[in-house]
Amino acid sequence: KEKILNSEGAVIVNENKTILSYPMGHYVFVSENNTDWKIYDVKSKYLKNAFSDAYANDAYTSAKKYVESSCYLALVYDKYRKVYYRFVYPGIDVAKGDDVMKLCEFCRIFSVMIIDEDFNVLGETLMPENTYNSNMFFINEAGLWISTNHPDNPDFEEDAINFQLFNLK
Repeated sequence: KEKILNSEGAVIVNENKTILSYPMGHYVFVSENNTDWKIYDVKSKYLKNAFSDAYANDAYTSAKKYVESSCYLALVYDKYRKVYYRFVYPGIDVAKGDDVMKLCEFCRIFSVMIIDEDFNVLGETLMPENTYNSNMFFINEAGLWISTNHPDNPDFEEDAINFQLFNLK
């Protein structure tokens, strides 16, 4: 049995389904009546560290544990392509001198899973390091747009909000 360490997560109400995804678990929970739940194992291939409880006695240690631990970020539905995107943070090793507070705010690296309506993983892409902001994205008829406004991106423009389009192939 998997321990859920963090109660925050994604909740999607899609047509007649409620879908739940938690940061510290591979499973996605789906119900059509909010009583009976189906559980789907939707695991990322890029998770490198075990889920960890990031709480510690001081802010630096908590932040370091958080950055080094894997977790699932957003789960969003693309109604145009009838797929879900699950953003995944694989965790990184913190080097001496790294600004862990900045690393908590801006993921250095993350992946995006593509999941069909039956919760089968269709694919997963590891995004280039220090290029995209995993907290800034949207979906429209054209596809999934992810912001290139990562502060360590060499093309970062402080006075602009930039996005790149990703299409399913």
